[in-house]
Amino acid sequence: MLFLALARHKGIPARARVGFAAYIVLGWLIDHVVAEVWDDAEGRWRLLDPQMDSVACAFAAGCSGSLIGEEGFRSVTVVFWRISAFMRNNTAVFTGVTGQRRSASRRAGSRFVMMRAWRRTAAMAVVGVLAIGAPLAEAGQAQAAAPAISVAASTKLPLVTHDALVLYQEGAYASAKIHGTISGADAGEVARLYAQPFPYKKAATAVATVTLKASKASYSFTVSPSLATHYWVKLFTSNTATAPVAESSLQNLYVELANVTTGFKTCGRPTCHETLTLRTKVPSSALSTELAKRVYAYFGLSLSKTGIPKPPATLTRNGGKAGISRATRLSATQYKFTIKFTFTIGNDGYQWVWDECSKDAVTTDGIGLPGSHSCGASKISISTAYLG
Repeated sequence: MLFLALARHKGIPARARVGFAAYIVLGWLIDHVVAEVWDDAEGRWRLLDPQMDSVACAFAAGCSGSLIGEEGFRSVTVVFWRISAFMRNNTAVFTGVTGQRRSASRRAGSRFVMMRAWRRTAAMAVVGVLAIGAPLAEAGQAQAAAPAISVAASTKLPLVTHDALVLYQEGAYASAKIHGTISGADAGEVARLYAQPFPYKKAATAVATVTLKASKASYSFTVSPSLATHYWVKLFTSNTATAPVAESSLQNLYVELANVTTGFKTCGRPTCHETLTLRTKVPSSALSTELAKRVYAYFGLSLSKTGIPKPPATLTRNGGKAGISRATRLSATQYKFTIKFTFTIGNDGYQWVWDECSKDAVTTDGIGLPGSHSCGASKISISTAYLG
């Protein structure tokens, strides 16, 4: 642990590995903890035992100074696989398990190596840092000490108070990209996207996977949620690994409903009568909540004696003598309602603008955005991007 602390203090990526060393006592696998340091020049992690030096390695095998070859250290996973194979096949699957008898002089030398190595742990740790610090310091400063994952969401709609949203079953507007970068990983490691839909009571599930081709890589997953959903990315050493080595922060993605509006017609003079029918698709789990919501209608009118005027800058709640029908169920995933407007235009040029909304209930049914967004206000700006 001292070596890891010193290495990270010098900006060198370092992590602990637990397994079995084949170089401490020849013919035996000794349970041991070593370090892994990132070698940017070779683009890989390298095993290192700060308790060993060139003198100690003279009595061992599978090491060169503090650096350890892959044959000198076996991870817990590898040993477990091999023991399992041994039990299945009833044969010796890996060497060194049976503990072959060694000569007295060799045993004495090995005991000397072990005693000296264990007594000088702190000293060797310092030597290890000095030995590898120079060639790896620059790489360590540029490389994160541990894998890091950034995450964000992008949709075809602008962010609303920093929140990303999609429109339910509305073509290209129904999809989002969950994207980011992963640094400090190994090529061949696996990034998995996890999703946890509202009401967030069930465990998150993996919905997409990508295998990294470099230690620093970008990723992008396309998603089309039906309800507000939590997303995050976890990094694994392989497709079969179950314990992540890194995890991103949580990314929220929200869902709003879209209406299909019909019934527009050219105004008659001097009084215009418009009856609009709005049909809304909705996830079945949210139907009852959305049906029960109050709908607010907004209206604005501009008139001109000399041509077509500019649109009104503000809309007024219940303007245009707005009348709103009760929402009716069409199916398990659709409902409709109507809005009527009546307003006088005489012989003037005119422009009329309308909008409607219902207050979001994302904490109740997973539809809409958190917080309040002007829906129900007495007046709204025509430039208001979102009502809820």
